[in-house]
Amino acid sequence: MTRRQFLKVAGWCAAPVTVAALASRDSAARVVNRVGERLLALVRSPEERLRSHFSYLTLDNGGVEQYFADYRRLRGGLPRHALLPSDVYTRYLLSTDFFRHRADESQIVRYVGFYDPDNTPCGNPLAEFDTEL
Repeated sequence: MTRRQFLKVAGWCAAPVTVAALASRDSAARVVNRVGERLLALVRSPEERLRSHFSYLTLDNGGVEQYFADYRRLRGGLPRHALLPSDVYTRYLLSTDFFRHRADESQIVRYVGFYDPDNTPCGNPLAEFDTEL
C-alpha cells in the first residue's frame, strides 16, 4: 500500500467517525469539559475544586476544610490530582445547611456535619416539617 492510498483510506474513514462524534449529543462540549476538569485537578486541591464547582454559592471556608477532613476520616482518602467522585459534591450539600434554608443561594452555606445515611440514618436534610398546626 502506498502512502497516497493510505491517506485516501484514512481520509474516508476519518470523515464518518468525526461526523458521528460531533453529531452525538454534546460530545464536543463534554470532551472539552472533562479535559478541563482533568487539567484543573493537576493544579487545584480538592477544596479549591469544590469551591469552584459551587462558585455561585458563598461557602464557609472552615466548613469546606472540615468536610474534607471528615470525608477522609470516614470514607478514605481522596486522590489529590484526580477527578473527584460525583458523590463528593452531592454529599457536601447534604452535609450543610443549604437545604434547611430552602436552597437560598444568597445565604452563606455552612457545614453542619458529615452526611452519611449508613451511620446516621435518621438525618434527612431534605425533609420539611409543617410547623403550623
